Amino acid sequence: MISISDLDFHFGSRALYDGASLHIKPKDKIGLIGLNGTGKSTLLRLLVGEYKADGGSISMSKEVSLGFLNQDLLSYDTHESILHVAMQAFEEALRLQDQIDKILVEFETNYTDDLVEKLADLQERFEALGGYTMQAKAEEILEGLGFTTEELQKPLKSFSGGWRMR
Repeated sequence: MISISDLDFHFGSRALYDGASLHIKPKDKIGLIGLNGTGKSTLLRLLVGEYKADGGSISMSKEVSLGFLNQDLLSYDTHESILHVAMQAFEEALRLQDQIDKILVEFETNYTDDLVEKLADLQERFEALGGYTMQAKAEEILEGLGFTTEELQKPLKSFSGGWRMR
């Protein structure tokens, strides 16, 4: 569940949000539609904590997982695969995966109850964020956008601007 109450956000003197409220229940599916510059990306940045609201509150239940890919992929020049780039939407789960991997390496020389407990906590959060299914979700979304299974491993920079923006 995501709840936004009396949200205020300004860019300089321009108010993008003035007392905005929104409630998204589990299993709701929503779309953000609006003209350029009306605050769609800003709302997502507020939700993921990239921006801080000027007023109001944003709360999410702990099982909520948000992914956000920057819309500026046309200038993103990388040899990484399109799948790898899409997986960056799961930033928090990927960060947890890195922490889990480090603990597993540390187990080789320092196996302690504290590390076991820390690993269990990280794995629980990782699972709650959909970490075990994130690659399958990314593949499903990309294939739904028209990319073939083979294209998922191609570098992002090999695609035209239109295909990158998909």
